[in-house]
Amino acid sequence: ARDTSFSNAMQDNREPSPQVWQTVGLYGIVAVLAGLYLFPFVRVLTWCPDEGMYLYASQRVAEGAIPGRDFVEANAPGAYYWLAWFFELFGTSMQTARTLLLLTGIATALLVFYLSRRAGGVGLFATAFALVTGIPLMVMNSPHYDSNLFAFGAFAVFLAAERRLDKQTKSCGWLFVTAGLLTGWVSCILQQKGLLFAAAFVIALFIIHRRHALRPTALILVGYVLVLVAEFGFYAYKSALPDLLFATVKLPLSSYQNLNAAPYGFLLWTVMFPRWFAFFK
Repeated sequence: ARDTSFSNAMQDNREPSPQVWQTVGLYGIVAVLAGLYLFPFVRVLTWCPDEGMYLYASQRVAEGAIPGRDFVEANAPGAYYWLAWFFELFGTSMQTARTLLLLTGIATALLVFYLSRRAGGVGLFATAFALVTGIPLMVMNSPHYDSNLFAFGAFAVFLAAERRLDKQTKSCGWLFVTAGLLTGWVSCILQQKGLLFAAAFVIALFIIHRRHALRPTALILVGYVLVLVAEFGFYAYKSALPDLLFATVKLPLSSYQNLNAAPYGFLLWTVMFPRWFAFFK
């Protein structure tokens, strides 16, 4: 597999070799090119109607509102807290929001590049595809982009842990916990995505390692559950746990398709699809 020289050097307490610095330089070039490509897009406002909803909700959270209790949206609270934390640190502005969007796009491109190379590929096509079909198509601060970033990060950590498990390395336990923590955070942004990633990790472990998968599975689940317990504990402390369950579980399961019929289905069918496929007429 590619891109393992740096981690191997760190494990063996060796000085990084020239190959390591070449790898670091390669990732630096990818980051710069990704930033140059995405920068013109994040500087402009587009048609995306959801952006105002996410920005306003994040602004309210930065001012002290509790998602689910003070306003109701079908997204999990992390969809708003992530941007709200940056609003609190750097001020509530479009510059803060779009800077975070740019950094999210660059980090996601780097993770796609890394994962592709770990799978044996060159990485350039996968990274270019992720860049072209990602943020430029819907230029907005979105929980989809945020959750993708952390999901890819969880996958990268899981791969590192699984490779060490093959070598009977006992120091990989914290990596499985970290993968679980990241998938738990993904569920705090988009409920089903984090759960599906955690389930995929567990299934992959049992397929590859069979009975040896019990301990790493337990560690992943511990990390995942810890994040949800922290979320539930925070809402219980704010006396808003029933509101959280209604907004993130009951509402999406009972009426999400009805909520999306007009704002998404009608717009896609009458405006976006004809525009996207006009070339084939």
